[in-house]
Amino acid sequence: MTSSSKKYQNLEKVTIISIGFFLTFTGTGSSANLAAKAQQDNGFDSLGLYQNATAYFIYIVSSFFGTAFVKKFGSKLTLFFGAACYLINIIEQILPALYAQQPENRDKQFYFRKGFIYSMGILAGVINGIGSGVIWTAQGEYVSNCANDENKGFFFSYFYFIYMSSQIAGNIIAAIVLENSQLTTYYIVMSIIMVVGCLLFLFLQKPIKSQTDILKSARCSGHFQYANFQKNGLYAAFNDFNRYQCNNIHW
Repeated sequence: MTSSSKKYQNLEKVTIISIGFFLTFTGTGSSANLAAKAQQDNGFDSLGLYQNATAYFIYIVSSFFGTAFVKKFGSKLTLFFGAACYLINIIEQILPALYAQQPENRDKQFYFRKGFIYSMGILAGVINGIGSGVIWTAQGEYVSNCANDENKGFFFSYFYFIYMSSQIAGNIIAAIVLENSQLTTYYIVMSIIMVVGCLLFLFLQKPIKSQTDILKSARCSGHFQYANFQKNGLYAAFNDFNRYQCNNIHW
């Protein structure tokens, strides 16, 4: 393997997670920009603002449990779960849009009752916040595992370049769809895009570790065969050497 290929090892994996975030936040980014105004126009006063406040409050709380969640379920499933939580929040916003578009059905269906829609809006905010707290922990974990000392700066820049492009794509799609169709159609289009992003996370593969990373891990985890050294009376000397190596490795 050439030095160039070693430097960009795992780049395809970082590309997949980056595209997954791009698709997920293409849907959720522009809808978050519209949420408060759209809910107010649909007759739900400040529901959009309360929903966003709830989501960010739960995001703060759930961030404390993000690491434990990733350790329990792994980065891939955590990313899928987090994206699905964002998706639920977008799907829920279809209800207020339908409420405004179908006034003749407001008294016929229970899911058009204002109390039900308010409750679902706050619940969706809670679910969104939980997803936010774990998805970003999993993202940092996965990209860090893909990177090494040579490429970690590039990998994170590459990820954020693709991820932040979602704001451009999301707002352009929103402008085109809303100019030619109703708000319900916009949420359906964004939901479809986000479903693709969710599923893409399931195709993530375990990052390939370089030999240098493997040696660093082995030295400090004590996975050397001490028994062979004990037989030759060299255990103590090797243990001192191993401790010295661990203390002087540049991480």
